[in-house]
Amino acid sequence: MRILLIDDDPLLLEALPPALARRLPHSNITTALCPQDGLHHLAQERFDVVITDLLMSGMPGDELTSRIKTLAHRVPVILITGVPESLGEVLPADLFAVVRKPFDIAALVQTIVAASDSSHSAP
Repeated sequence: MRILLIDDDPLLLEALPPALARRLPHSNITTALCPQDGLHHLAQERFDVVITDLLMSGMPGDELTSRIKTLAHRVPVILITGVPESLGEVLPADLFAVVRKPFDIAALVQTIVAASDSSHSAP
C-alpha cells in the first residue's frame, strides 16, 4: 500500500511513518512537508491513500483536497485536524474520513486500510 502523508509539522512527519510502518508492514510511506511538494509527488507517483492536515501554511487542506481530486480523483483522502468539531469548519464533501488530533494510531490504521480497500474496489 502506497501512502502519501502531507503535513507541515516536521515532528508528525518524523513520528507517524515509523508508527504506521510497524502496523502496516507492506506499506510504502512518502512524506511531504508542504502541500506543493505533496502535489508534486501525486503528479509523479500513484498512491492508494493520501493523509493530509486541514490547517497548513501555503494552502489549506480543503483546497489541497480539491487539487488532489483533480490529479487523482479516485485516491481517498483522510484529513487529520486538531480543529475541534465544535468550531464547525467546512470540510470538503469528497473526503474519505476526518480524523481528529490527538488520534489513536490503531484507529488511524483501520481508517487507512478501509480507505485503501475502497480505492481498490472503486469502478
